[in-house]
Amino acid sequence: MGTLTSKLTLTGSAADYGAAISLSTTKALTVQKPFVGISKVVIDTTTDHDSAQGILNTILPNANARRFLYIKHNGIDNTGASTTANLLVKNFEGEDDANGTQIMVLKSGEWAFFPYDNGTADPLNADGAVSDDDDNALVLQAASGTIEVEYSYYTVGD
Repeated sequence: MGTLTSKLTLTGSAADYGAAISLSTTKALTVQKPFVGISKVVIDTTTDHDSAQGILNTILPNANARRFLYIKHNGIDNTGASTTANLLVKNFEGEDDANGTQIMVLKSGEWAFFPYDNGTADPLNADGAVSDDDDNALVLQAASGTIEVEYSYYTVGD
């Protein structure tokens, strides 16, 4: 197990907000394997997370585990040109969920760091065997074109 330290600082002037804003919070997070360190991937408009590109768009595989997840819209496409296309973050709940449930949108340059827990293991098939479908995979999708995305995830330690 390891420790990941998260820190968020927000500041703003009284001239902008009527009162000065000064917020800072720090939290030591206990994490364990599996994890994916800072990585980059080019995301396209594919939502079929079983296709070759869809697998690349799936940044958090299905697992019955709580994760800390970092996602950043780098503001460029696969050629390095600037893009303003929205980055859609979607949760897919099994094979029958064709479009996923959108849980957030990141615009160019925006980022998010958040805990994510799919909350369920693979359900049982009608015969009582464990299903091997893609329950609650977290998938990214470009609203148009392609988007270079930076991401990482860390599994919460017990």
